Amino acid sequence: MKILFAGTPEIAVPSLEALIASPGTDVVAVLTNPDRPVGRGRRIEASPVKQKALEAGLRVYQPEKPDEDFYDVVRFLRPDLLVVFAYGQIFPEDFLLLFPKGGINIHPSLLPRWRGPSPIQAAVLNRDRETGFTIQTMVKKMDAGDILYRETVLLSGKDTVTGSCRSISGVNIHDALSSCERFFSRFGGHAYAAGLTMQQKDIDEFRAAMDDYLWHNEPEEKFIPSAQYDFEMELGGITKRFAEELSMLEPFGAGNPQPCFGLFGVRIDDIASVSDGKHIRISVSKNGARTGVVYFGMQDKRFPFDKGDTVDLAVNLDRNVYNGETRVSVIVRGIRPSATDEDKVLSAISLFERFSRGEHIGSEEAKRLLPDRALEVEVFRSIKAKPLRDKYCEALCSRLGDDGERLAAISATVDIMLEMGVLTADEYNTVSVPQVSQKVNLEDSAILRRIRSFI
Repeated sequence: MKILFAGTPEIAVPSLEALIASPGTDVVAVLTNPDRPVGRGRRIEASPVKQKALEAGLRVYQPEKPDEDFYDVVRFLRPDLLVVFAYGQIFPEDFLLLFPKGGINIHPSLLPRWRGPSPIQAAVLNRDRETGFTIQTMVKKMDAGDILYRETVLLSGKDTVTGSCRSISGVNIHDALSSCERFFSRFGGHAYAAGLTMQQKDIDEFRAAMDDYLWHNEPEEKFIPSAQYDFEMELGGITKRFAEELSMLEPFGAGNPQPCFGLFGVRIDDIASVSDGKHIRISVSKNGARTGVVYFGMQDKRFPFDKGDTVDLAVNLDRNVYNGETRVSVIVRGIRPSATDEDKVLSAISLFERFSRGEHIGSEEAKRLLPDRALEVEVFRSIKAKPLRDKYCEALCSRLGDDGERLAAISATVDIMLEMGVLTADEYNTVSVPQVSQKVNLEDSAILRRIRSFI
């Protein structure tokens, strides 16, 4: 079924994610309000729904009000159904007639108790003992359509929590949650996404059970963050024409994933925080060509690279058309230092993770973890000169001219120095040398002793 989704705020994002992940649905486009000034600085910011739509590679439209031009867009896209969640505007009746199956509205309360634009606040202010979501057909009058479904959530205040989740590639999240069903009062979903309700007191035990299931039933490599690219690309190849040609492969989704491109050896020229620090925009260049890329969900205080660094990027290209003008957005899916040996890095990460979880390692593996005095000095001097953001040891490898060969030992060195107080980490996991420090003997480190116990 082809769907046009209309929504604007953060609360609408999970519904959009669920439609994207749902087999048999094709979100042909997203309708959201125009970018607005927000915050004290009154900076122009895209809505959360727009940000998620761009991240997913969907077409985005932002008219002030759906006009005849947008009606033509809908006629061209030919969606079967309109799905609306907190879009922020009322649709005229002739607009609803463009959809063969009509429209449905997701309302964040249990209708008919709280109609109108502020149902959540109304439920809280009136101390309701339950709230929820209502799915209803759309008619001309606001919140007056037939009720198709209601989902109730108890407002216990403390005891009950609800959550939703999406899987990673190759992992059936529904199977994983089924192994922990004893913790839930209710749960449901499918291989790609799920939702659950449980007691707050059980969260820690549930987390441990979930970790245990995944580590024993899924290959460890699936949980090492990575981004697979389909084609290598030069910056000069990122053009409107190419984006137009790429759009002919749409719609993207399960069975037809959006192509991912590798940009290798690009130099970081500038880094700017956007959307009140939620994301960053990076300017990169290579061989005279330049472009801007967006890294959603990355805070500048956690970004482990600096201006002048050379990196490899895995990116998606998103094409957006508004008022006849085409724009190309470059969305970051993954980043690493250039000149990195991927096999060495993945092997080192796997080894260090197994050691950190307390698993047994072999003698030769322990030797790969064991730092020598020269490496300890290198690591200390590098971090003293430039703090290590987000404790990203691959960036430290790059600084030290290493392609990943010594990553396991470098990671161990950082942990040993943190354990002994030679280094410190702040709330953003930025590792630095404290202003006041005292002499310590690293040989007293429990981590170091444990490494040596395997040799």
